[in-house]
Amino acid sequence: MMKTAALITLAALTAVTGTAHASSSYCTEPRSKWMSMDEARASVTKMGFKVRKVEVDDGCYEAYAIDDKGRRVEIYINPVTAAIVKMKQDD
Repeated sequence: MMKTAALITLAALTAVTGTAHASSSYCTEPRSKWMSMDEARASVTKMGFKVRKVEVDDGCYEAYAIDDKGRRVEIYINPVTAAIVKMKQDD
């Protein structure tokens, strides 16, 4: 019984965290409130990234950049607050 409960809990946590998209709850503001793409680029640059490209993806700004270790990364940015909501290493 204890193993079953643990497996159910693990499966539920995996489902909640493993399927979230960048925009699921972070990038929901209307476009009328968004900063410009240039402002988003400047914000990510101030954070120490070398930005190659910025585009809109799934309600967020998505920046393709190089981190401080020289790795390519994709950074999803809240278009209103400029907060990083998701980041992953680019393959």
